Amino acid sequence: MATRWLISTDLDGTLLHANGYPSARARAAFARIHEAGHVIVLASGRHWDHMEHVAQFLGVPCYVVASNGAWIGRQDGQILRHQRIDASIAKRLEQALVGLPTVVTVTTDDERLLLRSGDETIRTRFAWPARVVDEIGDEAVYKLTVLMQDGVMEQVLARLTAAFSDEEVEFTRTDDRTVDINAKGISKGQAIALLADGIGIDRGHIIAFGNEMNDASMLTQAGIGVAVADANPDLFAYADTRTHASYEDGVARWLEAFFVDEQVS
Repeated sequence: MATRWLISTDLDGTLLHANGYPSARARAAFARIHEAGHVIVLASGRHWDHMEHVAQFLGVPCYVVASNGAWIGRQDGQILRHQRIDASIAKRLEQALVGLPTVVTVTTDDERLLLRSGDETIRTRFAWPARVVDEIGDEAVYKLTVLMQDGVMEQVLARLTAAFSDEEVEFTRTDDRTVDINAKGISKGQAIALLADGIGIDRGHIIAFGNEMNDASMLTQAGIGVAVADANPDLFAYADTRTHASYEDGVARWLEAFFVDEQVS
């Protein structure tokens, strides 16, 4: 094999369809890529155990980058590297957002928590299994997320900027109603670079697919950064190229063209 590639793809809004799974076409494309000796990485803001079913469906070995890069491991839950955020940040975040229609969610080692102090309407629409708590104790926290009503994003970002220094945390707008918060230096881009270095793949031989701003670091770190056509328009500035929309199998179609039509081995 002349060149070994690392292919990293975001899940929601990029690889997955409305049913929460990749298509059969994507599964076939990844099977061919694996057979050719290339490395596959699933990268998401999700907790790692909410990514297992995707890896199982694809049916090939995958590395997993979860919680926006705070957790790096294998699809069976084996941890290769992780970086937690100080649990005290959650309390400061809660205080910074007082009076705004928001909810703070906490991703820990083994579950998601919802802070009871948040807006009840937003809390009840949270899609993932979660336990409602009054406060965070000694839990090991990988990621904090702020969910909000429409129209308050700028106020939330202003509060976050005022409450936290640049040296403490990374916060990333992932859609119009969500901001993710990780420890400083943590990102999908950093995670795939660490994986590539550890495996011995040149960073110029990373291909990354994404659709939202928490994918920006991954697309810029990659040798080829690919945005799906239905991505957040702000992401296009970070991409080298575009592919079809997520619901049109954009990831699979681009990989087919690159590894088959271009005769890349």
